[in-house]
Amino acid sequence: MSVPGMYLCKFLILTVMLFVAVTLENLALMKIGMSDLPQETFEMGTLLCHHIHAGIVLYGADFLPL
Repeated sequence: MSVPGMYLCKFLILTVMLFVAVTLENLALMKIGMSDLPQETFEMGTLLCHHIHAGIVLYGADFLPL
């Protein structure tokens, strides 16, 4: 296997692992929100908007010049 091929495989594995971790985090937050918050106070849309905003802030900062 070539060196670029190995780096591509490593990148793909890490990317899939990141998506799995983010999915598990959101599932855990959803479970906590549905079980611990009072009835009718958990909103899935708010969770998704927060996740999208946090992703833009955290991962978008990597592309800003210092």
